[in-house]
Amino acid sequence: MEKFSTSKTQKQQFRSPNTTPTLPPEIWGMIFQYITSKEDFLSVINTCVEWNELLAKNKPKSLFAAVLPSVIPHLDQKAILQCRLVSKSTKLSVDTTFKSLSMVADSRPFSAHYPDSLNQRHFRQIVRKLNGFYNFTSTYVQDFLQRVCADHPNFNSDFNPFLTGHIAYSCLFGVRHQMNQLNTIELLRRLGHHLSSVRIQVNEHSFNENQPNLLTHLSLLPNLKRLEIVTGSSSQTMHVPEEDTLPSPSYNFPELPNLIHISIAISLSNQTMIRFALAMLHKYGPQLTSFHCHRRLLDVQYLTVNVLNNVLSNVENFRLTGISCMWTNARKKLSNVSWGLEKLHLQTDYAAFTAKHPCVITHKNGLAVVNNFHQSLKELLLETIQLEVPPGTVGNKDKVPEEYKVMSKLKIINIIVCNIDGSLIKNFLQNKCQYVEQLHVEVNSVDDEAEQKGRWALEHLKNLEKVVFWGKRTTPEKTMRKSTT
Repeated sequence: MEKFSTSKTQKQQFRSPNTTPTLPPEIWGMIFQYITSKEDFLSVINTCVEWNELLAKNKPKSLFAAVLPSVIPHLDQKAILQCRLVSKSTKLSVDTTFKSLSMVADSRPFSAHYPDSLNQRHFRQIVRKLNGFYNFTSTYVQDFLQRVCADHPNFNSDFNPFLTGHIAYSCLFGVRHQMNQLNTIELLRRLGHHLSSVRIQVNEHSFNENQPNLLTHLSLLPNLKRLEIVTGSSSQTMHVPEEDTLPSPSYNFPELPNLIHISIAISLSNQTMIRFALAMLHKYGPQLTSFHCHRRLLDVQYLTVNVLNNVLSNVENFRLTGISCMWTNARKKLSNVSWGLEKLHLQTDYAAFTAKHPCVITHKNGLAVVNNFHQSLKELLLETIQLEVPPGTVGNKDKVPEEYKVMSKLKIINIIVCNIDGSLIKNFLQNKCQYVEQLHVEVNSVDDEAEQKGRWALEHLKNLEKVVFWGKRTTPEKTMRKSTT
């Protein structure tokens, strides 16, 4: 059998009627017009020199949208918006990138969604700024509808005025809010299918009357992925009803197959709000990968460990706000649930605590919760929370309890600087968190003492790559890296 060189074999295969039909270039050009995906286009131009040359003029049009997501973070806001005017494919690429970042639930800079890229952080700030243009909590929806109709009098369902796929608005009840409610429903009826992220502000005093409106709004958001429900203000006291006073949930929630994140940042000051929150969990909980609630929701007796395991069986990211010394019920439940959490964010009340004056909880209570997710946790945020060894602790107060396991997947930790003081916390970091790669530290100011703690972490945590100090600004105060010499 005759042996052929590689180039000769490829040439014969290219001309062979059994593999590639011998067609004029014009015919191949007509066939290639039907290529729509980037992957297919790249496969064709890499097949042979002839096809590469044949499609040379189509490369800018086909590949520009493919590389645009990597270029966008390096552009300013004006240039980004101008990219949307180049073509339909670039507009789709820009809008898709916008929506992917507006889906990020946590906007705190140290949440490490883009920890290594200042450009990405800058782009997220642009997204938040653009989201501000669609904040209807302080303006009437009617104004927006009038502007849309004036600029696009014949717009149809394909017209999408929401750059980031996100809006925020108020769902209020009463005679003076009636017109705004009608306009909101009209807006969602005509354009709600373009929205993937919605923040709804409700009034706890009129929540009973507002529930039908809220359910109507949800039914007009078929492509919703992220839902946040907040109240204007949070009650300082909470009436937790007895378990037998909570009826079975009976709300007619619509199907929202794309919903993956819910934030219930409401005060839960009455039974109606609690019933609504519980019903929402029963309806959408199993499909959620991300959930945020106030500590008071976990205080409700109805939400036992078994119920939490069932309704949040797929949750990966969990954020609990309102942490205080009174979080006993929530802490016990979190220490026993069987979630496969990848990200855990425990947060206090911003109004009450800061990095200088944090919320103090015992190390045993805090680390017990963290230890429960040792097999899956990748990112841990303890925001304005200080873990303390209580005075008078019996035994070796510097020894890490034997029941604490190694956090083998934990790569990112956020803590306040005072947590690197005690020997027990240092031992926990060194012996149980040795695979951590980034340590984000909240500080009041980066002084010599803070830098000394940063050097200790870089020296004793063998896989640690950097220590990032965060102050009040949205950019890092200072970053310390492990020396390569």
